[in-house]
Parts: sequence; structure tokens; C-alpha cells
Amino acid sequence: MIAGNELTISGTPTGPIPTQTTFNYTVTTQGGNCSAASLDGTITVNPEGGLVLTSPTGSDAQVLCENTPILDITYQLEGDATNATVTGLPAGVSFSLVANIITISGTPTDNITTTTVFNYTITTTGESCSGTTTGTITLDPDDDLDLISTAGTDAANTL
Repeated sequence: MIAGNELTISGTPTGPIPTQTTFNYTVTTQGGNCSAASLDGTITVNPEGGLVLTSPTGSDAQVLCENTPILDITYQLEGDATNATVTGLPAGVSFSLVANIITISGTPTDNITTTTVFNYTITTTGESCSGTTTGTITLDPDDDLDLISTAGTDAANTL
């Protein structure tokens, strides 16, 4: 965009850009009575750290009963991502990162009384442009019975 005598180059690079890429450009003046002038420059774009779900489709949105193991959820790190953090997992569920594969696994141990949704977020690290993705683990409470009559009435003898 040209405003007055200033040229502004703007926009958002679109990808995918799998590795750091340098784009060269040249700006050349036009018109006027003098000879054209030009200026060269570069724009360097770093890839965004990516995450690709590698476990079956839908495994990142599981619904299960409490105290039931989740099906492993796996993601592949891409781009310049070298590490990741995972937040929002229920107690008893954790993640590991081995050979650029994130595995979320475990058995939720939260004692819940109503359906509870745990929204987890994975954020890549190790590069200048982090990437994120999200998923859900929904826990339904186990059916429970609680004695509400006087203590001992559950063992009453009748004739």
C-alpha cells in the first residue's frame, strides 16, 4: 500500500511452510522525471509448530465412564516443534513425548457426580512460532447407591 511517499508491505503468509523460508522481493519506483530506483529486501517466515492427530478420528473427543481407561490419544509433532505441553487433563491421565509422538493415556480418577468435560490443550514449543490444538475427555459418573435410611437398616432381619 502506498500512502504519500511511503510504501507498506503487509499481509499474512499462508502455508503450509514446512521449513524456514526466505522470500526475496524488489521494489522499483515508476513515473517521475528521474530514473527508476529500486530496493531489494527479504522476508523470512518460520514454520508454525504443528500437531497432527495420528490416533483414530474421534479419539480426541472421548466420552467414557469415570474410572475407565481412555483410549490412547496420539499426535505427531510437525514443523520446527521439538516439545509440547499439555494442560487440562483429568487426574489420572497424563502425557508423554517420545520420538516426536505425544501420547495421552491413563485412567481418570476424578470422583464426579455429574457429567464433566475436561478440555485439554496441547501447545508446541521449541520453535519461534508455536502451534496449539485442543480436545475433550468427557466423564460420566458411575451409578452409585447411597444408604439414606438409618444406619444398619441394610442388614435388618425379618421373619
